[in-house]
Amino acid sequence: MRDPILIAGGGAAGMAVALSLAKRGRPSIVFERPGSTNDIDRGDIIHLGSSLLLRAWGAWEYLEARSPTYFSQFKIIDGDGRRLLGVDVPSLAGGGRRLTALRHPEIVRGLRDAAQACGLVDLRRGEPVMELCTAGGRVTGVRTARGEYGAPLTVIATGTRSRLRDARFGRATVRDYGTSFYNARVKALAAYEGCGYYVVDRRGVLVLVTLPHDELRIGIQFRTAEAAQRPCRENFAERATRILRPLGQETLNLIDGHAYRLRGVLAERFAVPGAVLLGDAAHTVHPTGGQGMNLAFQDAEALTRRLVAGWDLESTDRAAAEYARERRAHARRVFRHAHAGGVLAGLSHPVATGLRRAGVRALDRATPVKHLVFRQFINAPSPARPGGDPS
Repeated sequence: MRDPILIAGGGAAGMAVALSLAKRGRPSIVFERPGSTNDIDRGDIIHLGSSLLLRAWGAWEYLEARSPTYFSQFKIIDGDGRRLLGVDVPSLAGGGRRLTALRHPEIVRGLRDAAQACGLVDLRRGEPVMELCTAGGRVTGVRTARGEYGAPLTVIATGTRSRLRDARFGRATVRDYGTSFYNARVKALAAYEGCGYYVVDRRGVLVLVTLPHDELRIGIQFRTAEAAQRPCRENFAERATRILRPLGQETLNLIDGHAYRLRGVLAERFAVPGAVLLGDAAHTVHPTGGQGMNLAFQDAEALTRRLVAGWDLESTDRAAAEYARERRAHARRVFRHAHAGGVLAGLSHPVATGLRRAGVRALDRATPVKHLVFRQFINAPSPARPGGDPS
């Protein structure tokens, strides 16, 4: 059996590349730090293209076992609940295709279950990578508290604040949006089931997504500098209903919530001899549209698809360089588009918000353009090819 690929990071990105490698018969060792499963609690949306990949990797059944929710509609509405734009997901991709919602920790656990079942992934829980081993300018493996491990390729999937990235891959571009996000879970509200909502109003931005177990995700974007007014358990209901007024008619039963700062990060390089970056370690974009995790799934497939051309060092380096060129160019485009979306969503001046409303409504009426934009947004296969091709 060929030498295993080393993967630093046991989150969604790390497990995705392990599963994609396993599909192609290549073993891997995944190193994760303690407690990483529960670090992120977001209502992540699995896009259509990602669901095809997860099926191809043999992971979908493990996610379905965790009772995800599905929705076929997406709407942008204003603070009074009036529709500005609507998208019917099956019309984008044909058949009965829907988007899938599942809390991020549950997605990671499902991927780990699939990885352990495949027999080609050695998951080292509680054994984080401390540093990269190098020789002659090449990354030759990793060092953990338990020793050194060598490999022809090391994949770094350790998240947006990756110390391993900063040590070897140049200075990353970091864009602080000056905003933060408060992610809350509340008991489900019947009026908002079966559809994902993006609320844009002069008073703020709010996201609603149905979650499993009769729960609803409500995310509120706020200015980071407004420390005294930031959403918290005590003022959550008031902040949410200020943005989306119809919520005032409902009882918001808060389960939990946490805030995180919004930053965009784009690594200077995605590959060096012997190692590559993947997922948030390579790129972190504004959460408009829920691109982050889905970009990581695309990264994983793009990398492993190239590696199968040859497993010797020369072929591995060539595959890593090709992966880096393609994925950095793609991530840079998404980075710009997500940033523009985040800026537009955060507008508060009456003239600017009026223009935003008019622009969104114009896009809604231009159906072919709207479908093209959102098909790319969620990586949807063409309706003419309902089966898609995840490879």
